Amino acid sequence: MPALKNDTTIATGLLSLIAGITDAFVYQLSAIFPANMTGNFVVFAIDSSKGHVDAAFLKLVALVSFVLGIVVVYTILYQLKLTKNAIRSIIILHASILVALALCFIFTVSLSIPVLIICSTVAMGMQGAFAEEIGVSTPTLVLTGNITKLFSSEMAIFYEKRGQEKVVQTKRPTRQLVVCIGYFAGAALSVLPKNRVPFIWLFVVLLWLIYYVKFFRKEKSNQLFTS
Repeated sequence: MPALKNDTTIATGLLSLIAGITDAFVYQLSAIFPANMTGNFVVFAIDSSKGHVDAAFLKLVALVSFVLGIVVVYTILYQLKLTKNAIRSIIILHASILVALALCFIFTVSLSIPVLIICSTVAMGMQGAFAEEIGVSTPTLVLTGNITKLFSSEMAIFYEKRGQEKVVQTKRPTRQLVVCIGYFAGAALSVLPKNRVPFIWLFVVLLWLIYYVKFFRKEKSNQLFTS
């Protein structure tokens, strides 16, 4: 069953914020976008053309890890069979990976770049896969598509209000706007000192986990029983 409107909007915002923080922070350390495989392909092509084999290889590692995250989600979904338990396990695993990464930086635990890339991209792959399963239909990792949807819909609404012929897309793209704001807000944190970002990263991930357990899952369950 689809979740409540406000419920999924808040979830969309939190997940987009996580994606933005993860992308910005990890990129500064590894030149890899955990939540943006398109960007990694572009940089992979540049690295390959310049003969930077090691750097190009890390981009491939990121892609494989991202796909692995998706595989993990659907393996859990189909193995556990019970959607409620499966989703809860996936959410906890996703949050645990990101919390572990944040704690490593908070307590200055030595962490190699390949391990950082693998863990962060697996987590983002999981996020991309499980979001739709919990009712978040707007992709929280794809910024280009959301920006296109946001402005194309706004332009359609703009001209429709001025008496122009109605076009197909006139629905207000609220969640696309939430994704853009959330992602940009997370990415903007890259201007902060690197020793502060992990604390914010940890806080946002825990906030998402608490929100899901206390409110999001509860609302979905209530809606299921009242439908």
